[in-house]
Amino acid sequence: MKMNPLNRKAVTTVLMVAVCLSALLTIYSVQASRQSFSDLHALKQAEGELQRQWAQLLVEQGAWDSLSRIERLARSEFSLSEPKPDQIALVRPASPAELTQRVSDALHGTGLSGSVARSIAAGSTNE
Repeated sequence: MKMNPLNRKAVTTVLMVAVCLSALLTIYSVQASRQSFSDLHALKQAEGELQRQWAQLLVEQGAWDSLSRIERLARSEFSLSEPKPDQIALVRPASPAELTQRVSDALHGTGLSGSVARSIAAGSTNE
């Protein structure tokens, strides 16, 4: 059975359109797949950053819990409270020579030498 030339052209045209459409859909599918993979990679990086932030927040929460526990114990067991403004005094730091002399005076009679007093004073001024 022979096809007439008009039918043959129509079938060829339909097949060419189908092949071109299939090629375009393949290109679109590959591009969408690449974009999805890129998005997945970015989301995994964001997840890693969020995990690091969460760990840091847990550490900070532990520190705050520890500080609030210390404050609670200070208030309940030692009856400590925050000082009132009139109870706060400004203390000026001593000069290194004066600090050395004070430490030496405090250690007098303990058998520790003056060099120990100087090293203690030097350690105190480094803070």
